[in-house]
Amino acid sequence: FTRSDAARSHANLEYHVQPLSLDAFGEPLHSFPAFTASVCNLNPTSVGTVRIRSGSARVAPAIAPNYLSTEEDKKIAAESLRQVRKIVSQPALARYRPEEWKPGSQFQSDEELALLAGDIANTIFH
Repeated sequence: FTRSDAARSHANLEYHVQPLSLDAFGEPLHSFPAFTASVCNLNPTSVGTVRIRSGSARVAPAIAPNYLSTEEDKKIAAESLRQVRKIVSQPALARYRPEEWKPGSQFQSDEELALLAGDIANTIFH
């Protein structure tokens, strides 16, 4: 747990690190050695919706999570990716020569990182 910026009074980010890499849950593992660092914004300001589409229990509801729909959440997403990069660049991992797979080290601006965070965002099933 950590803060996305020092001005916050409490941790608002949670890291999950998995000893694997894949394109999406249910997909095959990548063929190279890797780990995945996922970051959760614990206090998102974006609000989604769940709507009943039918009176039948067999019809799934319409779910629109609206991830990263506020400027604050976009900023936090970009900063969380920068924090992962800083952690991975530490000397303790240098011997493994980590290379960023997603979103890709060529992306640096807040706008790029927020957009790409949205592309790889996903639920953690809570």
